[in-house]
Amino acid sequence: MFIQHDVKQVHDYLKKHKEVTDILITGGDAGYITYERLVEYVTPILNDPELNHIKIIRMGSRALTFQPEIILTNKYKKILEFMRQIIDNGIQFVWVGHFSTPKEILNSVTVAAIRRLKSYGVTVKSQSP
Repeated sequence: MFIQHDVKQVHDYLKKHKEVTDILITGGDAGYITYERLVEYVTPILNDPELNHIKIIRMGSRALTFQPEIILTNKYKKILEFMRQIIDNGIQFVWVGHFSTPKEILNSVTVAAIRRLKSYGVTVKSQSP
């Protein structure tokens, strides 16, 4: 989703399809989306009454597996604060990780990254093959 060139067409589609209640940010690895791009996608959902049927935003990412330290950086704090703003506006924000082995999730840096996400109110889930 975050490689979409015309973000407005996503919002226009969502306005016409009130049956859509949750969206998945993907299109690469959403854990590496820039703050600016995330804001571009989500701010209209927060501000436009025609989009208030969106109740869940999911972010699919393997960053917790391959580079969990990115979530622990000061640079990522801005994204985490925006996630908190989304949650404070009544939209559930879900980080969907992808773990294949217990070793991946039991990494101490991964555990710290999950704790940081949760401290900002983010729900963390996993999908596996």
